[in-house]
Amino acid sequence: MSTPWLQNALAQLAKNPVQGYNATTSAAAEPTALAALALLVHRQPRQALPALQWLASKQLPSGAVPVLEEQDEPCWTTSLALMAWQYYHAEYRDRNDSPKPLPSFERQTELAVRWSLAMRGEIIDSDDVGHNTRLTGWPWVAGTHSWLEPTALHVIALKAAGHGEHPRVREAIQLLADRLLPNGGCNYGNVVVLGQVLKPHPQPSGVVLLALANEDRLAPNITTKLEKTRQYLVETLPIIRSADSLAWILLGLAAHNEDAPGTDQQIAAVASAEVRRGGPLYRLALLALASRRAAGPLHGRFA
Repeated sequence: MSTPWLQNALAQLAKNPVQGYNATTSAAAEPTALAALALLVHRQPRQALPALQWLASKQLPSGAVPVLEEQDEPCWTTSLALMAWQYYHAEYRDRNDSPKPLPSFERQTELAVRWSLAMRGEIIDSDDVGHNTRLTGWPWVAGTHSWLEPTALHVIALKAAGHGEHPRVREAIQLLADRLLPNGGCNYGNVVVLGQVLKPHPQPSGVVLLALANEDRLAPNITTKLEKTRQYLVETLPIIRSADSLAWILLGLAAHNEDAPGTDQQIAAVASAEVRRGGPLYRLALLALASRRAAGPLHGRFA
């Protein structure tokens, strides 16, 4: 049964699924894709359609979906649009029991996959950052080095779309594994700066843990780092008050069959705090996704 915060959040998302980063800014791809995913995973496909259609309307001829509607770059948010369209197709559009035909986003999905497989981070030659700089994933901005979160998000999206064995995805998985910190977790992109091993951060660690779910070909030393990442997130979880970090941690842990007691109460507390401070609705969308973490909405299993 839905809790009050969740019922209210879903009602708001259903009323205004096309979202900006806050109430005063124009619509943006990340909040809108997250709104669509939250509604879809809570069995509200028709309410999600305006968000899915808005994403389609902003897709460039190249297949990219830019972050902001008034700009053509950056386009790392193509990964989130792809997740939303793919989940919609797998769970709703391709079923035969819908009382009324639902629109298709098949062409948009194909274009997003094509763009994603073509986009890559720049290789740099450096021995000062503690990771293999010749592995390529995805950048935040075209023409720059690969970073963890955009790489992880594209891995999740492309796995979901059935491209988990594509060479680009396999190399990106190597990149994510290579940038895990020695004692678990990960930073935003580097392992070492000025000779110092960086500290882990919860949100990128959760996103990377999610991207590396169901990978049974990792080297033993990487498997050990991944287990340390899981332990780090379990130990960090009780002190997390950020909606974004909490949601990605829980999604990452759930993808590895890990859940903690009292988690739903923690989600409710963080959601209530967001409502009190007038936080952006996309954060409640993320928490709504996390509330259905056991269903595996982003585990790459809905291709």
